[in-house]
Amino acid sequence: MNYLAHFYLCPNNEDILLGGILGDFVKGPIKDDGTLLQRSIILHRKLDTFTDTNPIIKKSKSLININQRRYAGVIVDIFYDHFLSTNWEHFHTKPLDIYARNIYRILQKRKNELPNQLQLIVPRMSAEDWLCSYKDPNYLRGVLRKIGQRFKKSIRLDDAMIDLTSHYNVMEDHFFAFMPLAKKFCDEFSESHFQGHNDNSIH
Repeated sequence: MNYLAHFYLCPNNEDILLGGILGDFVKGPIKDDGTLLQRSIILHRKLDTFTDTNPIIKKSKSLININQRRYAGVIVDIFYDHFLSTNWEHFHTKPLDIYARNIYRILQKRKNELPNQLQLIVPRMSAEDWLCSYKDPNYLRGVLRKIGQRFKKSIRLDDAMIDLTSHYNVMEDHFFAFMPLAKKFCDEFSESHFQGHNDNSIH
């Protein structure tokens, strides 16, 4: 799961939202200390594991060119955010642009609580409107290109756009089949770990 999907699937609470995005930046073991922040990082990691091992996700990964199959998990995460953004009205009553602005506002308001690396990302996320921009295939291509350049040996991950074009409908069907499973997984975790902590800060 990528940023938009993690935000969408997390419970409606600012602390949980922060922990959700921190899951990509906090390394090492996480002990459940009972706080919303720590538990939301745990949820993030558990959701990533659930996603990586899911048979539907494996079908999507199998559609990625064999030369880039090693990076199929990253690629499919990006593609699924594209499908979520283009089909947002099926998942949320609030328009994506308004929802995204709320997310940016919360991240900016609590930026000082985030690690330095993430603090640097927050202004760019808002300025470039990352959450809405996943609709645009050209933007996806740029995201994949930048990710590929981070490896010690640069990888042309943007070539995977050919796979998206070739298998668009099939992969979108995979996405629609998977999202209810991911939502159910997160809802069940939330019922046992986040009871009584929903407010109206995000959704």
